[in-house]
Amino acid sequence: MHVIVPFARASRFAAEQRGRVVGTVVAGILFGVLLARTFSGSIGALFGWRAVYGIAAAAMARNGALGAGLLPTRNRPTAPCPGRR
Repeated sequence: MHVIVPFARASRFAAEQRGRVVGTVVAGILFGVLLARTFSGSIGALFGWRAVYGIAAAAMARNGALGAGLLPTRNRPTAPCPGRR
């Protein structure tokens, strides 16, 4: 995943910009991983390992609710598709 995402993102840019884009995305991914480990380690040391899972579950529930509320609904075609009954 950490290799596929940068190259998939870089394919949207011109050839002379791809190296910079891949480097930026990889640096962002690595920084995020290190920051998450630091944050979870600090929370675990202060409140115990169960608090890390509780906070992660709350964040995922919040992100899911925000995603469901903010993302547009999928428009279904009004005309029947060929080959469908």
